[in-house]
Amino acid sequence: MKRLKQALEKARQWFAGLRKMRIRARRRLYATIIALLLSWACIHFYWNETPPADALVNTPAISYSQFLGKVDADEIAEVRIGSDTIVATLKDGTSASVKVNSAFASPVEELRKYNVVIAFGEAATDIVAKAKNYAPVYVILIALVWGYFFLRGIGPQGEIHLKFWKRPGGVDLTRRTFADVMGIDEAKAELQEVVDFLKNPERFEHLGGRVPQGILLIGPPGTGKTLLARAVAGEAGVPFFSESGSGFVEMFVGVGARRIRKLFEDAKANVPCIIYIDEVDSIAARRMGPTSGGDREYGQATNQLLVELDGFKKSPGIIFIASTNRPENLDEAFLRPGRIDRQIMVPPPDARGREAILKIHTRKLSLAPDVDLVSIALGTPGFSGADLENLANEAALAASRERPLVRKVCMRHFAEAKEKVMVGAERKSLVVTEADKRRTAYHEVGHALVAMQTPGSDPVEKISIMPRGRTLGVTIQLPSADRHHYTKSFLTGRMAVMMGGRAAEEIFFDGDVSAGAESDFEEATKLASSMVCRWGMSDIGPMTLKKGMGGAYDCSPALAFKADKEIAALATRALETARSIIENERDAVQRIAEALVERTNISGAEIQHIIDGRELPKMGTPSPDG
Repeated sequence: MKRLKQALEKARQWFAGLRKMRIRARRRLYATIIALLLSWACIHFYWNETPPADALVNTPAISYSQFLGKVDADEIAEVRIGSDTIVATLKDGTSASVKVNSAFASPVEELRKYNVVIAFGEAATDIVAKAKNYAPVYVILIALVWGYFFLRGIGPQGEIHLKFWKRPGGVDLTRRTFADVMGIDEAKAELQEVVDFLKNPERFEHLGGRVPQGILLIGPPGTGKTLLARAVAGEAGVPFFSESGSGFVEMFVGVGARRIRKLFEDAKANVPCIIYIDEVDSIAARRMGPTSGGDREYGQATNQLLVELDGFKKSPGIIFIASTNRPENLDEAFLRPGRIDRQIMVPPPDARGREAILKIHTRKLSLAPDVDLVSIALGTPGFSGADLENLANEAALAASRERPLVRKVCMRHFAEAKEKVMVGAERKSLVVTEADKRRTAYHEVGHALVAMQTPGSDPVEKISIMPRGRTLGVTIQLPSADRHHYTKSFLTGRMAVMMGGRAAEEIFFDGDVSAGAESDFEEATKLASSMVCRWGMSDIGPMTLKKGMGGAYDCSPALAFKADKEIAALATRALETARSIIENERDAVQRIAEALVERTNISGAEIQHIIDGRELPKMGTPSPDG
């Protein structure tokens, strides 16, 4: 009986949709017929209208010589001089027209002798005649413009509106399932309840429970929030209405509110279904006092969204899912239970999740036997699902560029792709002098050696003086495991590593430093500022200091001065630590730098090989790390 009722309901919805389509098609047909009839009538009127007989008879055309003769005979009472025609009114009441060109000799002086009334401009009959010559073109253009706005603006209920009122998008027919989503198992488990409700609503109604109808997905960009929402619809087998928050805000007041109403009307006609709004902070951010037309439009759209979410109790088959990476900007009225019943975190995947995501994105790739996805997953901490997809694609592109052509994507292609994703593509065409290479080598070795001599620091994987992106060299460090807590000792060691490049330049170039440490200082200052103002890792105490729009602290000037002093002290101590480490390992730094100038790239194992006092193998032989 239950299945029969569901079948009858689907049949009813199908016939209702068919009826709406027939009504819309019929009204479009009527509008087309009316437009064609009006156009035909106007064109027929203009093409078949003839000028009055008396106008043709009473205005004969004469030559310019005959006109001058009538002027000399004092037979003309009045003339109207146009751009290419002179219409003369004779004293006996008749008229005559004379065709002239722009270079004709003006008869004005002659006319003044005989007190002839002179006027300039086209005659009324000439203007009308010229307009009628182009009337069919005008009518056709008007009909096309009218048809575009009118025919494209008839809605499913027969309402008339301009095209910019229409909501973009519609039902998304792309089917995804939870098998396509990896690395976020906790989020999938929470959304499984929604899938069960959409498949078997009677189960929840029997127990008296109410499934969460408003769900907010929170997470950094690229973690799979949109994919997760599509997978919910695909698992449940229901329509999926997908929109972007920015698509509801326009320059015209009321457009966004109407689009939201239209979105929910379409959803109510396709129950059960899912509505998904990406980047919802564009439409549901904290509201301020209206100061302009744009603010009023934004406020109306936000209010309409809140009203529609309140109406969910009347439409129990609709599930609303939204996503954002800035939950702190959302309006409290939007987040309250009843509108948003559940907030689900979608974090970046851990090592096991990254391995599962890589398996999905490498399914279509022809992988060589040496490809170890576990090793790649461990070496890409912090990568999101989108980053891993880009990594797999870049590895395939790197293999396709290799000559002679290879048939498999190898581990070296993934290594090349990872470097490209993390620090940018190689700039082999950039001409770098030997002096710049040597300075860059000492700078990067300073970073690497301080990292290797600092307990708890991330292992050094590689240093390179090959220009990449906006840098002339790079030191790549990769953590051996995902890190969830950052201790004060780790952060101070991290700052010392950042200062290693400047310390090496000071020591090996007699204080003649370069501007290459700009990005290092910037990152170190941000880290020191967070330690002092956010994490309470300084002598000012366990408190949080926030900066306003102008960059000033929201505290007393004395406390702000003390905070700045603590930040500078942390950076200075980090530089002193780096300088001390490099002074103690001066010989090792010099030997590593000379090897780096020769080889361009050195791995972490090769650096340790040099520190241990052993010579590196000659170029072309296998390196110590294999």
